[in-house]
Amino acid sequence: MKSLIQYTYSCTNAMFNYLKDGDSKRLISDLKRIEAHAQESIGGENASLWFKFSSDDTAATDIRNIETDLSLPSSYGNHKLMMENFNRIIEDNSPEKELRVFYS
Repeated sequence: MKSLIQYTYSCTNAMFNYLKDGDSKRLISDLKRIEAHAQESIGGENASLWFKFSSDDTAATDIRNIETDLSLPSSYGNHKLMMENFNRIIEDNSPEKELRVFYS
């Protein structure tokens, strides 16, 4: 597991754009493009990006989890939680609520 601070801005920006336009295909495409860049730069073609949405987040959320949760109806708990996670990292400027990007 390697923390990738250099991808935090790009991933946060992709999530911000999703909150603005609701285009989940674009979000997933952007995140997969960032993941492909990490694979080329760092190596490990079977490795993937995963995220923590705060310093106390105990889950390891990958792109597939995001895609699955956002494809659910907006009334579902997992969809709501993903939206809350996105909003928290955009709205809260504290370091504890910053998106963390990992690669393994």
